[in-house]
Formats: sequence, C-alpha cells, structure tokens
Amino acid sequence: LSDEYVTEHYGHFKAKTENKNEDRLTDYCHQVKFGEMVHCSEDILPYVESYMKIGKFVEQYKSPSFDKYIITQMPDEMGREVTMPNFFMCGKRPDGDKRKEHPYMTRMYEHNLWLNYNEGLNFM
Repeated sequence: LSDEYVTEHYGHFKAKTENKNEDRLTDYCHQVKFGEMVHCSEDILPYVESYMKIGKFVEQYKSPSFDKYIITQMPDEMGREVTMPNFFMCGKRPDGDKRKEHPYMTRMYEHNLWLNYNEGLNFM
C-alpha cells in the first residue's frame, strides 16, 4: 500500500505511537529486580505512549528528525485488506467445534499495525 493510499483510506484513524529510540529500562527504574536495585540516570528517557492520526504520521515519518513509529491495533477496515496465513487462523472455537486433540488452540485476539521508516533498514 502506498503512503497516499494509506492516508486517503485510513488517515483518519488514531494510532498508538512510541519513540523509535526508547529505553525500556525505565520500566524498572528504582525497583528491585533479581535481587538488585535498578538505578537509572537522568538521561534515560522514559517510555512514552502517544497517539496521532495515521495520516498525520505518514506526513512526517520519513523525516530524519521524526522519532516515532506506529504500533497499534489495526483498524478493522484496514484488516479487511490484510490476508492472514492459515496457520494464524487456528483458535478458540465455539463449544461444538472444539478439538479434543488440540485444546490449546485459540483464535488470534487482534492483529497489530506496525509502521516505521528507517531509510529502508526495517527489522522485525
């Protein structure tokens, strides 16, 4: 999907964004983990969850100074255009459809949208 297509069809949806260069160490600052106190210096940036419209994000995400990526539940309308591989389609079934040999199978709860620009260097 092109940036133009995404903006035109899904730009009005709100998405959760996070900082690209986050330091999740702040999740543990001043807590005892594995028997030791986690100390954090003043230059450690805290985890920040923010929201913005997908269209506004697409306008900015290729700018070198823009330090965010989208990680959010995919809008249902967008999900209709995404084909999931069959192995993701297993799952929790109605009582009449439960499989005795695989009771652990549950349906996928949600699928997420991850959108980032890293000058072509994206890793999953």
